[in-house]
Amino acid sequence: MREKLRAIIESKAWEYTIISIISLNAITLGVETSQTGQQHYGPILRTLDDVVVGIYVIEISLWTGSGKLESLLIR
Repeated sequence: MREKLRAIIESKAWEYTIISIISLNAITLGVETSQTGQQHYGPILRTLDDVVVGIYVIEISLWTGSGKLESLLIR
Protein backbone atom coordinates (compact mmCIF):
# COMPACT_ATOMS: atom_id res chain seq x y z
CA MET A 1 0.00 0.00 0.00
CA ARG A 2 2.78 2.45 0.90
CA GLU A 3 4.49 1.78 -2.43
CA LYS A 4 1.29 2.64 -4.33
CA LEU A 5 0.82 5.86 -2.38
CA ARG A 6 4.47 6.77 -2.88
CA ALA A 7 4.17 6.10 -6.63
CA ILE A 8 1.17 8.44 -6.78
CA ILE A 9 2.74 11.33 -4.87
CA GLU A 10 6.04 11.02 -6.71
CA SER A 11 4.46 10.98 -10.19
CA LYS A 12 4.83 13.92 -12.56
CA ALA A 13 1.04 14.09 -12.97
CA TRP A 14 0.62 14.54 -9.20
CA GLU A 15 3.38 17.13 -9.11
CA TYR A 16 1.81 19.13 -11.95
CA THR A 17 -1.61 18.89 -10.32
CA ILE A 18 -0.33 20.19 -6.98
CA ILE A 19 1.61 22.99 -8.69
CA SER A 20 -1.56 23.99 -10.54
CA ILE A 21 -3.53 24.00 -7.30
CA ILE A 22 -0.86 26.11 -5.60
CA SER A 23 -1.01 28.56 -8.53
CA LEU A 24 -4.81 28.70 -8.35
CA ASN A 25 -4.56 29.34 -4.62
CA ALA A 26 -2.05 32.17 -5.19
CA ILE A 27 -4.39 33.79 -7.71
CA THR A 28 -7.40 33.53 -5.39
CA LEU A 29 -5.37 34.99 -2.51
CA GLY A 30 -4.34 37.87 -4.77
CA VAL A 31 -7.94 38.56 -5.81
CA GLU A 32 -9.03 38.36 -2.15
CA THR A 33 -6.77 41.32 -1.35
CA SER A 34 -8.78 43.48 -3.75
CA GLN A 35 -11.92 45.05 -2.37
CA THR A 36 -13.53 44.87 -5.82
CA GLY A 37 -12.58 41.20 -6.10
CA GLN A 38 -14.09 40.51 -2.69
CA GLN A 39 -17.31 42.30 -3.61
CA HIS A 40 -17.77 40.42 -6.87
CA TYR A 41 -16.29 37.02 -6.08
CA GLY A 42 -16.14 36.78 -2.27
CA PRO A 43 -18.24 33.61 -1.80
CA ILE A 44 -16.57 31.86 -4.74
CA LEU A 45 -13.11 32.77 -3.43
CA ARG A 46 -13.92 31.45 0.04
CA THR A 47 -15.25 28.21 -1.44
CA LEU A 48 -12.13 27.80 -3.59
CA ASP A 49 -9.98 28.46 -0.54
CA ASP A 50 -11.83 25.75 1.41
CA VAL A 51 -11.43 23.28 -1.47
CA VAL A 52 -7.70 24.01 -1.77
CA VAL A 53 -7.18 23.55 1.98
CA GLY A 54 -9.02 20.23 1.70
CA ILE A 55 -6.71 19.16 -1.12
CA TYR A 56 -3.68 20.14 0.98
CA VAL A 57 -5.02 17.99 3.84
CA ILE A 58 -5.45 15.05 1.45
CA GLU A 59 -1.93 15.57 0.12
CA ILE A 60 -0.34 15.60 3.58
CA SER A 61 -2.38 12.52 4.49
CA LEU A 62 -1.03 10.72 1.42
CA TRP A 63 2.50 11.78 2.30
CA THR A 64 2.02 10.48 5.82
CA GLY A 65 0.42 7.23 4.65
CA SER A 66 3.20 6.58 2.16
CA GLY A 67 5.92 6.98 4.78
CA LYS A 68 7.57 9.69 2.70
CA LEU A 69 6.90 12.39 5.28
CA GLU A 70 8.77 10.47 7.98
CA SER A 71 11.70 9.87 5.64
CA LEU A 72 11.91 13.61 4.93
CA LEU A 73 11.66 14.62 8.59
CA ILE A 74 14.03 11.99 9.98
CA ARG A 75 17.38 12.31 8.24
